[in-house]
Amino acid sequence: MLKQQLNSSLVLILCVIVTNCGAPKRPTHTYKSTLTGNGSSFSLPLSSLLFKKYMQDASIKIDYTSENSYLGIDALINQEVDFTLSVATLTDKQVKQNPDILHIPVAAASINFAYNIPNKGFSLSDDPIYLTPDLLAQILNRQITKWNDPKIIAINQEAAITKDRVFPDLPIVLIQRSTNSADTDLLTKFLTKSAPSWKHGNITKLPSSDSVMERKTTLEMMQLLSQTPGALTYTTMIYGIQNNIPLIRVKNYLGVYGRGCNFRTLESMKVSETNADNRVDLTYPHEGREAAVASGFSYILVKKEQNYNTRTKEQAQETVNFINWLLSPSAQRELEPLFFASLTPKFRNAAKKTLAELTYDGEPLTPEIIEIKK
Repeated sequence: MLKQQLNSSLVLILCVIVTNCGAPKRPTHTYKSTLTGNGSSFSLPLSSLLFKKYMQDASIKIDYTSENSYLGIDALINQEVDFTLSVATLTDKQVKQNPDILHIPVAAASINFAYNIPNKGFSLSDDPIYLTPDLLAQILNRQITKWNDPKIIAINQEAAITKDRVFPDLPIVLIQRSTNSADTDLLTKFLTKSAPSWKHGNITKLPSSDSVMERKTTLEMMQLLSQTPGALTYTTMIYGIQNNIPLIRVKNYLGVYGRGCNFRTLESMKVSETNADNRVDLTYPHEGREAAVASGFSYILVKKEQNYNTRTKEQAQETVNFINWLLSPSAQRELEPLFFASLTPKFRNAAKKTLAELTYDGEPLTPEIIEIKK
């Protein structure tokens, strides 16, 4: 049942993405411009649903490929796309080499840890599993390999509401990204700050081994989890909630156990400060009682000077209009059903300020207000 529910729902999410899913429908009107993008699979729900909504009413076609934040960054550096949707930011070295690339936050989300234990007492309607950051690190290190490990049982008898459920003698099957990924970056930033057992530091790809399974995208990881008893992986919240998959409650810095929901992601933003280029680390804040442990922004990355690679002023203007709509109150309200958090006022103001820096032939580009139907 889990496999059937997950596959049907994830296929629905995948099919509404702007890129190909079967034969494309013939458009009912002519698009006045086309924008191309590449980037995050972690932000797939955001890109597929919001981009589609904008296309319907703005007469703009958006050809977006959801693969990987780092591939998207490379495509923008190589001037192959109009924008990148990325959970990753440029490194300090890349910023020095590409000072004209701007980071504009448009939403935020948190890493969640999904599991497939088919035994009684471990469904979405039951009390979730509770773990500390260090226990998560030991699982990822392969120091803990069974769901009935005494350390897991002990922490759940302490923290969980249900004290008497039986953890199965079932191997923990890790499912992780097979390539460098921004969600792995968020995960390991959090573990580096929080878990003494974590010895790998901040990395963008977890170590491979015979005891783990790997897939290229978040979607593929969740599909594999649905087919694998004992599996554990990391994902966005929407994949768990919409498909009846339970998510672990992880202990934050102030000792509160929670999932990475909108509210807790918002708390992480509230206790974090803006900076000059919007590259802000939201992971494992030491303030915010309800803060999520591993939050990150979804950024739109664009070039400050929009006249590049034969792009027209019309394309530049439509890029500004599109980003401005993503920052609008109406678009930000669309994020909650996707389990992404809308920007707090200080981060939204910072994003709008950065958007105002875009130019074409050195001349500022003022956003035009695009009316999108509710």
